[in-house]
Amino acid sequence: QEIYKPITEKRGYFIAGKFDQLQRNVPYSAVVIAFQDLVRQLLTENQAQLTQWKDKILAALASNGQVIIEVIPEIELIIGAQPSVPTLAPTAAQNRFNLVFQNLIHVFCQPEHPLVIFLDDLQWIDSASLKLMAFIIAQSHYLFLIGAYRDNEVDAVHPLMLMLADLQKTDIPIQRLSLTPLALPNVNQFIADTLNNTLEKTASLAQLVQIKTGGNPFFMGEFLKTLYTEKLLNFDFQQGGWQWDLAQIRARNITDNVVDLMAEKIQKLSEKTQQVLKIAACIGNPFQLPVITSTQNSLRRNQLSITNVNQGLMLKDDIIALQQAVAEGLIIPVGDEKLRTNLGNLNTEYKFVHDRIQQAVYSLIPDKEKQLLHWQIGHNLLENIPQRHQEQKIFTIVDQLNAGIELIHHSSPESLEKVEQISIAQLNLIAGKKAKASAAYQAAFNYLTVGIGLLDKSHWQTQYDLILALYVEAAEAAYLSANFEPMEELLEVVLQEAKTLLDTVKVYEIRIQSYITQNKMLEAVEIGLHVLKLLEVSLPKNPNQVQIILGLLQTKITLGRKRIEDLANLPEMTDPYQLAAMCILSSIDTAAYIGVPKIFPLLVFKQIHLSVKYGNTIVSAQAYATYGLILCGVVGDIEAGSQFGKLALTLLERFNIKEFKAKIIYTVNNFIRHWKEHPKDTLSSMLMAYQAGLETG
Repeated sequence: QEIYKPITEKRGYFIAGKFDQLQRNVPYSAVVIAFQDLVRQLLTENQAQLTQWKDKILAALASNGQVIIEVIPEIELIIGAQPSVPTLAPTAAQNRFNLVFQNLIHVFCQPEHPLVIFLDDLQWIDSASLKLMAFIIAQSHYLFLIGAYRDNEVDAVHPLMLMLADLQKTDIPIQRLSLTPLALPNVNQFIADTLNNTLEKTASLAQLVQIKTGGNPFFMGEFLKTLYTEKLLNFDFQQGGWQWDLAQIRARNITDNVVDLMAEKIQKLSEKTQQVLKIAACIGNPFQLPVITSTQNSLRRNQLSITNVNQGLMLKDDIIALQQAVAEGLIIPVGDEKLRTNLGNLNTEYKFVHDRIQQAVYSLIPDKEKQLLHWQIGHNLLENIPQRHQEQKIFTIVDQLNAGIELIHHSSPESLEKVEQISIAQLNLIAGKKAKASAAYQAAFNYLTVGIGLLDKSHWQTQYDLILALYVEAAEAAYLSANFEPMEELLEVVLQEAKTLLDTVKVYEIRIQSYITQNKMLEAVEIGLHVLKLLEVSLPKNPNQVQIILGLLQTKITLGRKRIEDLANLPEMTDPYQLAAMCILSSIDTAAYIGVPKIFPLLVFKQIHLSVKYGNTIVSAQAYATYGLILCGVVGDIEAGSQFGKLALTLLERFNIKEFKAKIIYTVNNFIRHWKEHPKDTLSSMLMAYQAGLETG
């Protein structure tokens, strides 16, 4: 916090976020907290300034504002509701997310108002946040990113260390400050200042404190408080100074573990305060009074026999308990001044002063009781959060339920009714999809596999759509996390259990994309041709020149005497099997171009044939553009090729195909227009393609 004042004096912004040991599965948790803080700061500015910020943010985010709102909902308070964004291929989605977040950061990272971000407890950072942090560091200026972590919990192969090692190979300035434990002279100075005494008088006490605490400042403060509480450190009013007896302190044998010391301190609090703190420790930072009270009331209502929790407290008693915890320096209220000074306000948020305090409280709860508490907290959040806001809080809700489900699911399966079991699987599906949409693929995989674990083989008959979605989404998340072995296992289950061919198409697409990622182009094409054959679309594996010419002639026959511009008026394709075929043809075009170039034109010819026969789809526009390329560059039919290029652009506008916009505009302007127009006339369109490519990853 010492840096806050000089930064704000220079019109800069200082924001902070903290990763939580109990919320490691929540993607971008500390980043979200930090930017929520920034939104709060902006909302305190006058209307004119707020309007300027709105205009700047909207200009930076362009049509992708919803991408940020999905992760940081509070941004909507400034920029308003935003239009939905197109669903992209996974890699493109991650590129889009990184770029949009970078653009948001750049709004605040300016010479006239730099941005300082402090992220605490990086030892608990999730993989998605780590990747985003590396990207932001590499791409941003006028940004000062400060990170803190416990080096005793981070080894050389920790992802954080690997990321920093990669950054150090670049010219990005990275400085490390190691906060080592205080040496004995510093400990002695600390104690002498605290007790307003001489260094000579406190030397022996300092020696004992250093042995007990290892020179950790937080532990030292708590150790001295414990000595005072135990009446081993007293203020002598007659002599006007602090007095202590080293022999008595040594005889008391106070623990040298900070968590145990805090646990002992907490156990001396009133029963009511301990109850409140235990529930708060399960909720995590920050927490609010209504959640604590509703949890206790639910436990009492359900007559769960939980030690130290089952009595349930009324709201007034909870307020008193919180006040005692605040007075003891265990928790503090956060937020604006009005809320922080009114501890009874139901909107007041609290947090533990230090993670070691939360850890100490959490350690006092037996494992079975922890799981029951998490379970009840999750249920209360689900019941009390309005449905329209549940998706925003889905990670918090699902993490609580998942933390409590193991005991109930494995120890007392009868208590977890089938309906509720399915409901929680559905919630994990929602959480997994949301995490995947935010490029948090490992977190997505974790949620989805929990959902799968809640179901069994019989659910392929009773909950087919749910279990199919869980398996397919989990397989894609595994592929995106480069976990190819579990991906294959999940895909095989779907191929065995799927009821229809169409239900397998998505898993084949995932397998194709995984092969392309692993540079297995031939395997990707082979899988694609196999699926196309199942869809009754046959193509040769290794075509010769005659087959390619024959394919071109067949395409011309299919087109017949139709005017090229009239193809734009074809009906929209609705046959699901033909739509699936078009998707597979499109998914293997890159692999074919690289691995089996002779088959590439046949893929295009087949897409033209299907479009003319069954109607246009969003993939048709790219097929028409590529066919125009072939006519101009290979066949030499410049006029027809140019018309197909115009047709592709017409469909692009009609279908509003954002995900293919860059590719189509680039193909038409780079490979077709220059045959009839001067290349300089394509520059503005090429710039448009570049911008569209940035916006769509």
